[in-house]
Amino acid sequence: MTSKQQLSFPRQYARTQRFTLGAPRAFTVAPDGSRVVFLRSPSGTDRSHRLWVLDLEGEVRERVAADPGVLLGGADEELPAEERSRRERSREGSGGIVGYAVDREVELAAFALSGRLFTAELRAGTARELPAAGPVIDPRPSPDGRLVAYAAGGALRVVGAEGDGDRALAEPDDAHTSYGVAEFIAAEEMGRSRGFWWSPGSDRLLVARVDDSAVRRWWITDPAHPEREPVRTAYPSAGTANAAVGLLLMGLDGARTEVVWDRERYPYLARVHWSPAGPPLLLVQTRDQRTALHLAVDTESGATRTVHVDEDPAWVELSDGVPGWAPGGRLVRIADEGGARVLAVGGRPLTGPRLHVRAVLDIGDTDVLVSASAGEEAAEPETGEIHVYRVGERGAERVSEGPGVHGAVRSGR
Repeated sequence: MTSKQQLSFPRQYARTQRFTLGAPRAFTVAPDGSRVVFLRSPSGTDRSHRLWVLDLEGEVRERVAADPGVLLGGADEELPAEERSRRERSREGSGGIVGYAVDREVELAAFALSGRLFTAELRAGTARELPAAGPVIDPRPSPDGRLVAYAAGGALRVVGAEGDGDRALAEPDDAHTSYGVAEFIAAEEMGRSRGFWWSPGSDRLLVARVDDSAVRRWWITDPAHPEREPVRTAYPSAGTANAAVGLLLMGLDGARTEVVWDRERYPYLARVHWSPAGPPLLLVQTRDQRTALHLAVDTESGATRTVHVDEDPAWVELSDGVPGWAPGGRLVRIADEGGARVLAVGGRPLTGPRLHVRAVLDIGDTDVLVSASAGEEAAEPETGEIHVYRVGERGAERVSEGPGVHGAVRSGR
């Protein structure tokens, strides 16, 4: 192999998975600002991501909080079918710890490896496996850090953070139902990969229930392994029946309250938001995606009320980070107004045609952090660039510097 071949752009692009390997990603900042949690693989050609902590108090240093090689005893990672599907839908090509969730204080992280459940105590720097029914999908600590909820085998389960009391809150009614996971349409087309959400008080959860009995079945073969039998897969191709998606409020004692909306007219559950700033907030859509409702949920009765309606003759665009609540119960959304994608808080647009708002990154007490590109009326067009802005009542202030595509996270306080 020649030096020219080794350094060619296509080869580097493929080996580094689009130059993402070895680069930090998936940041979380502790509320007290003492540490930053993130994922990173050891090098630009190593696919196995580790969980890291950057300590900011005293002498700044970074350390490994969880290493897949150590936790699996040097064994190769074995992905269950459910996890392979999740990674395919999220376009995740790397390995190891590819996702994690934390509690409110960013003291405890939970993640899955080879369908097994692991937690890491981020301040102490120790990681361990918890006994759990598998294969484990999308484990998430409660905000208070006492429990970990996860999906497994169509059920939603919880286990104590110390590994005690593993139990099912909801088990599949039959072979076609599942709890706590996102169905194909949500994960593949709408960017919703989650199927359950903890309450701010850690005492109950919102849980998606999926029934795919009406979805057409397909037989999929693997061209790389012609000796294997085709796999029967539920796939909602265009114009055919979709999975039926509902939502339940579940107590830790197993008590259930159905969340009620017009599921016939609005079958798509596109977004769910639950924060201390207000009641659970849903974004549901018609199948043609031309109408979307923002719904607030009564946590006692499960009834919903319409907070806002979005309509578009072509389709309603979905954006990351919205809808949400600002302090005081004001709705935060991204809307098409005046020929621009604007940030609206409490029904009032806070940006104009100079910015094209792409996503909400964080909702603070006095401002909203967004990613945006230059709009049609921008004084200086920035083709191909995305920047971070802090938006408040007095306008938008750019936070990121230099050309490029920028993102950001900040602490919860």
